[in-house]
Amino acid sequence: MKDSESDAVETRSEEIVVNKERFLRWQRLAIDQLGFTLNFILTLTIAALGYIFALLKDKEFIPQRCARYSLILSLSSLVIAVTCGMWCTINRLRDVQGTARKLRKTVGAPSSRELRVMGKRTWKLFYTQLWTFSLGIAFLATALLLTYGGKLK
Repeated sequence: MKDSESDAVETRSEEIVVNKERFLRWQRLAIDQLGFTLNFILTLTIAALGYIFALLKDKEFIPQRCARYSLILSLSSLVIAVTCGMWCTINRLRDVQGTARKLRKTVGAPSSRELRVMGKRTWKLFYTQLWTFSLGIAFLATALLLTYGGKLK
């Protein structure tokens, strides 16, 4: 009877180890995907800002009043998206660094509460970046359609 109980305990502890390894692998994948997506959106945002500035330098680009307002809204949204993206990246770096210091039990390491706040802030900044980027692209598309939409006929 004792042999079967020890086998059951041993099997459960092996399952716990396997599940912990799976959890850690999927958590690492989620963190990597967040970083990739954050950087990808940041790159697209900077490219869209560059496109707007190239349009503004073009002497042939003369937007109507509504298109101008849409372009200003696009520019504002994209600047907010870049700001949130940069802040999110810095916050993530501080979070990772703080977690490493906490695991090493370094003096001055952030508390668990501070790390949770940084983690929540990362997601809030990421979603703000995503929404403001989307709005900026929508306003840019609106400005381009208002300006060049007549050529679609």
